[in-house]
Amino acid sequence: MDLILALLLIFVSARAAGEVMERLHQSPMIGEVLAGILLGPMVLGLVDPNPSTELGASLNVVANLGVFILV
Repeated sequence: MDLILALLLIFVSARAAGEVMERLHQSPMIGEVLAGILLGPMVLGLVDPNPSTELGASLNVVANLGVFILV
C-alpha cells in the first residue's frame, strides 16, 4: 500500500507542476519531470527499494515502465 500512496503523491505533484509550467508558458513536461526528479527519491526513499523484496521488485518494474514511457 505504501507504493500506491507514494506513486499517487508523485502523480499529483507532477500534474500540479505541469500546470504551473503551463501557466508560465513553458512545456508542462518540464514541470512533470522536475517534480518526478525532486520528489521521487524523497518519497520513494521511504519505500524499501531493495530489489530482493516484493516491494522493491514492484518499484523496479514501475521505474522501468516510467523510463520506457518517457522515452
